[in-house]
Amino acid sequence: MLHPFFTFGKGKGEKTLEKEAWRKELLRRRMALPPAFRRRVGRLVALRLLSLPEVQLARVVGLYADFRGEVPTARLALLLCRAGKTLAFPAVIPWEKRLVFRCVRDRRDLVVGTYGIREPRPDVPSIARRALDVVVVPGVGFDRRGYRLGYGAGYYDRFLRTVRPDCFKVGLAYACQMVPVLPAEAHDLRLDAVVTEEGVFRFQE
Repeated sequence: MLHPFFTFGKGKGEKTLEKEAWRKELLRRRMALPPAFRRRVGRLVALRLLSLPEVQLARVVGLYADFRGEVPTARLALLLCRAGKTLAFPAVIPWEKRLVFRCVRDRRDLVVGTYGIREPRPDVPSIARRALDVVVVPGVGFDRRGYRLGYGAGYYDRFLRTVRPDCFKVGLAYACQMVPVLPAEAHDLRLDAVVTEEGVFRFQE
């Protein structure tokens, strides 16, 4: 079940919570989830994602290493490898404020990097942005229109604008991270779908 839409009571002028307030609330919800529930959702979401035709047809999949209670991806990475997919994980280039995806063939290719998130070692080969068929995107929250709320640095928003138009952009989330509407600005990019333990949400232009 989706959580209620949060508003400030201002009659006809009421507005959605600002991004920082949403970020705080949605992080609180996520961090309150028991570890056993997160693991169970990770297994279920992995199977749901693998059943999507866009993923089944993909050759190269961009995946994230989970951080701070995000939907876990270790099992998903294993299943994608067994399905013959080439896996690429993002590394942060902080002085350029951008992401670069690098091919990962073994968990030892991942080390703790910028912001404490596991990312590929600098010597792991990078992959061209336009080679990605699917990008699996983390997030603090998502809404029913396909908009995503991240941590605020804008790395994924900038990166996703550089992939092929037909690249399938899909978020992974717990149902408690899905809300009806999030604040969206002109630079915010909509995803194609979000997968949760409650199902697959697809979005159209």
